[in-house]
Amino acid sequence: MLSTPLSRKDGESFYKTQLELMKQEKKTLQERLEALEKENRELKKSVHELTLAIENGAKGQVGGGYNTQFVFDIDAALDGDTNRIDHSTDNEPSGQEEIRFSCKINLEAHAGAVYCLAFSPCGRFLASGSFDKSVRVWKVENASDRPSVSIHGAHDASIIDLAWSSDSTLAYSGGYDKYVKEWDVASGRSTPLTTFSTSGLVQAIQISRSDNLIYVATTANTITWFDRRAPGGDEESAGVLKNDSNVNTIYLSNDNSTITSGDRLGFIKTWDLRKADTKPTSVTANGPERRPITHVHASPVLRGEDEGRLLAVNSYDNYLRVYSRGERLLGGSPSAMRVQHVLRGHHNRNWPIRSSFYCGKDYRPYRETTGWNSTNPHEADDFEFTTEEEISDYKAANGISGSLLLSTGSVDGNAYLFDISGGSGNSKLIQVLEGHQGRCYSVEFHPSEPVLASCSADSTVKLWKLSRASSGANS
Repeated sequence: MLSTPLSRKDGESFYKTQLELMKQEKKTLQERLEALEKENRELKKSVHELTLAIENGAKGQVGGGYNTQFVFDIDAALDGDTNRIDHSTDNEPSGQEEIRFSCKINLEAHAGAVYCLAFSPCGRFLASGSFDKSVRVWKVENASDRPSVSIHGAHDASIIDLAWSSDSTLAYSGGYDKYVKEWDVASGRSTPLTTFSTSGLVQAIQISRSDNLIYVATTANTITWFDRRAPGGDEESAGVLKNDSNVNTIYLSNDNSTITSGDRLGFIKTWDLRKADTKPTSVTANGPERRPITHVHASPVLRGEDEGRLLAVNSYDNYLRVYSRGERLLGGSPSAMRVQHVLRGHHNRNWPIRSSFYCGKDYRPYRETTGWNSTNPHEADDFEFTTEEEISDYKAANGISGSLLLSTGSVDGNAYLFDISGGSGNSKLIQVLEGHQGRCYSVEFHPSEPVLASCSADSTVKLWKLSRASSGANS
C-alpha cells in the first residue's frame, strides 16, 4: 500500500509524457498535411511548377533579380484574386454581332495538359504538344478520329511550342528538355530526323520561309538559330542574340530580316538579323507595369504587302495589346510602336497564354488604324477605309469574310473572340467560347478558314467552327 502514491505519480508522469508525444506527433502530422495540401494545390495550379522542379526547383520574382530558369511567377499565380474575371463594360459581348462559333469536335488523346497548337501551312493538319511529352498530329478533315501521327515520349519534359515547314511535311517541337526536334510527319516516323540542343529551356520556335533556319527563344536569355544544311547542325548553333532576360516568345518576319521578341522584363524588341551588331534596333515597353510577355505574333499579310500591319502581345496583366507596326515596317520613325487596341475580359495574369489572328479573305483595313503610308496613295484609297461608317456597312455586307478577328486563351478555361476590324480603340468582345474544364493555354486559327482550335489543361483540344454569320459571310 505504501507504494500506491508512487505508482500513481509514475502513472501520471507516464501519461503526461505520452500526451506530449501525441501532441508533438499531431503537430508534425498537421505540418506535413499542410505541406502536402500546399504541394497538391501548386501542382493543380500549374504543371509548369512540376516541370521546372527538374531545373533545380527554380523560382523567381517579378521585377528585380530572378533565376533565368524561371518561366512564370507561380507565387503570384497562387494569389487569391487570380480566378476573378474583371469583365470591362466596353468589352461585353455584342448582342448585335452575327459572327458566332460553336464547338464541333473534341480531340482526346493526350494524357496531360495540352499547351501548344499549330496548323500546317496547307491547313490539312493540326499538331498539338502536351505536358505528357507527346506530339499528336490530327487530320483536320476527319479530326474526330484518332491522331494520324502520335509521337509518345517526343521529349523528356513538357512540350512548349510547335512549328511546321512550308511544305507541311515536317513538324518541329520544342521542349523543356532544352531540345528542338524535327519530325517527318509525312512518313509518320516516331524518331526525330534531327535534334538541336539549346543552353536553356525552349520557350518558342520559328522556322524561316526557306525552311533552312530554325530560331529558338530560351530561358538562357538568348535567341539561338540553327542551319539545317550545316554538317553537325545539331551540335552547334549558327548564331546567337543575347538578351538581358528570359526570351519568352519570338516572331520572325516573312523576309527573315528581323525577329521580334517578347521577354520576361516586359519589353518588345526588334533585332536586325542582317547586322553583326547584336543590340536590338528598337525597344518598346509593354504597358506601364511592364509585365512579362508570353506571346507576340503579327497579323496576316494583306494584299500587296510583305508584312502584317499589327502585332498582338499577350502578357501577365490581363490585357491583350495590339500595336501598329506600319511606320516601323516602312523605315519610318524609330519611336515606339503605337498601341492600337487594348483588349480586356479574358484572364491571363501570371499565366502563359497565347492568341491568334483570323483575317477574312475580303477584309479591308481602316487607314487610321495603323498610319500606314502606301507608296501608291491612290491604290491605298481604293483598298483602305477612312470612316467607321464605311467599315460598318462593309461588314454588314460581307460578314466574317470582311472582318479581322483576334482570339485568346484564358485562365478561366474560355477562349475569347474579339473583332478588331475598326479604327484605333474600336474593338468588340463578340463571343466567349465556353467548354474547357481547365486553363485554355492557346488558340490557333486555321490559315484560311474560319476554324479555331483551342487547347487546355483539361488535356483536350477543341475545334470551333463558324455556326452563324451574316449573309455575306463564308459558311
